[in-house]
Amino acid sequence: MQQGQYLKEIGVSFISEDKLNLNDIAIKLKRMIKLIGMNNISQSINILFPGFDILIGLKESCCYFGYWGETQYVRMFVSSCKQFDERKVIKFIKRNFSVKNKIRMTIISDISIKEEVEDLSLERC
Repeated sequence: MQQGQYLKEIGVSFISEDKLNLNDIAIKLKRMIKLIGMNNISQSINILFPGFDILIGLKESCCYFGYWGETQYVRMFVSSCKQFDERKVIKFIKRNFSVKNKIRMTIISDISIKEEVEDLSLERC
């Protein structure tokens, strides 16, 4: 499928057992992005003590990682016009993070752009 013809977006939430280190997470995210077959083109970091946000621009779209240090809460968002295996993201998290209880994943979108446009065209405000 050609780039720009499809959109897949997932949201992932979990609570970390350990305090997270910004530099360590930035390295891990680069590895995860490579694992799911995407290309990192930019990175923006917001330090929001005691947490942080990392936004990674991908050739195929973007990846967001938000960390609330006071509660150890993590929210990730991966969006891509290139199909990817969301199970690889979950496996990566299980292997690279000390997850306190469970990992929650929501598939926000997994649809062709053509279908999405057609569906939106049918809706009335």
